[in-house]
Amino acid sequence: MSGYIHALALADAEQIPVTSLVPYARDIVGMIPDIMSEFANQFDSGHYPGQESNLHSTAAVMQNIITASKESGIDVSIMSEVKALVDKAVELGYGAQDFSRLAEIIRQGSRVKGA
Repeated sequence: MSGYIHALALADAEQIPVTSLVPYARDIVGMIPDIMSEFANQFDSGHYPGQESNLHSTAAVMQNIITASKESGIDVSIMSEVKALVDKAVELGYGAQDFSRLAEIIRQGSRVKGA
């Protein structure tokens, strides 16, 4: 939900009617059940293939959103915290892996090298 709220704020700052985001958000929400199952299976197996998307591409997209948000005067604190976690995973050598890899990084907490 924080991503959606951020999108609303950024759209408004760019003078885009926020209601125009609703159809896209609904499409994304429709994909969530499958993504949740896929991520859970990846976590249980310890295999994070990154075939459709990986943490390198996630980091790049997030940086673009952060840059655009800053330029529009939008608070980027939440986005920056998540980006820091993605960057940490990339630094640990997991850049080619799926976003679900972050669950392992979070679970390990301070035990992760570089934490």
